[in-house]
Amino acid sequence: MGMKVLVCVPYPNASGEKIAEYVDLDTLYAKADVVSLHCNLTPENTGMINSESIAKMKDGVILINNARGQLINEQDVADALNAGKIAAAGLDVVYSEPIKVDCPLLGAKNCIITPHISWASKECRQRIMKRFVKCFFELLTQNSSTWRETGRKNGRKTRLWSVRSRFRG
Repeated sequence: MGMKVLVCVPYPNASGEKIAEYVDLDTLYAKADVVSLHCNLTPENTGMINSESIAKMKDGVILINNARGQLINEQDVADALNAGKIAAAGLDVVYSEPIKVDCPLLGAKNCIITPHISWASKECRQRIMKRFVKCFFELLTQNSSTWRETGRKNGRKTRLWSVRSRFRG
């Protein structure tokens, strides 16, 4: 896409240096045309996008949040969108899901909110369905790699089918 990629992470590595420049958060805010959040929620980063951090950003910045809704202060982002400081926001997550009717982002200019589906590309859904079918047939044949014993109930062995761990990787 012809972009210079700036990244702020706690633990830079050599492979990342091949595709991005590591910078501190204030430098990222000051230089980035697009701020895209892809991080876990921690006590340290809760509300990290707020009026103070937005003031450090370029005028007309684009904000993308595919991580956690609690990373942004929704009222501050809505105010910045309506004032034009943030040109546009693409948000796949909000603070409270399902979204509440009084969420300030619902009335903000140039704000697109999707229902936490950015992971749902056609390829991803196909991969999940293939894994589900494999697990389902293992269930039907009681393949021991899918089943794990959980104890006894009424003198019979009980088993738990674990699909979730099978979808990873």
